[in-house]
Amino acid sequence: MKFIRNYFQMLGYSPFPDLLRHAGLCKRAVDVLADIFDDKAPITVLSEIEREADEIKDKIMKELSNPLILPVDKYKLLDLVTIQDNTISICRDIAYILSLKRLPIEKLKRLFSYVVKISDEYYKLHGYMKTLIDKAFVKSEVERVLKHIESIEKLESEFEKEYIVLSRDLFKVSDVQELILLRDLLFNFSRIFENFVRATRVFKIMISR
Repeated sequence: MKFIRNYFQMLGYSPFPDLLRHAGLCKRAVDVLADIFDDKAPITVLSEIEREADEIKDKIMKELSNPLILPVDKYKLLDLVTIQDNTISICRDIAYILSLKRLPIEKLKRLFSYVVKISDEYYKLHGYMKTLIDKAFVKSEVERVLKHIESIEKLESEFEKEYIVLSRDLFKVSDVQELILLRDLLFNFSRIFENFVRATRVFKIMISR
């Protein structure tokens, strides 16, 4: 395990700093979207985030296509990159929906607050990786991360309850165009949230060796 701890310093590329940067852009996309709801950020910012994320994703995938010893399953790591990248794309799609028509989204902001929260907690999860590697995935450190994962998974039931309430409220909207756009927003909120849940579970599998 000492070899694994020192491998990256001796021989080359470590994907984990880039993975953290990519996760950070995923979180930033969610934060920017929250600002767009309040007219505090232009939609074009998400396109810039997506371009930067694509560059990091391409670098990670290129490097991991080479023979490389990792302390985790590289295919799980690639799964994380793919899920994170998809999440950023969904944020861009939501921004596009918001550009089509002024929508009454005040009620939706409470639901999106759960998306922001899980985004924050997921990003914190990546912050544990350096310690896990430095300490060679010692059991006590893995257990500490697993407790954090449990707290993330508990958010799922809270989100689902709010989602059901808002879905019922949609039937009260009389404007058909507005109804369709609001439904699309709810659906995409759910997609983002479920992506973070999926990524968290992939992370859990990745470190549970």
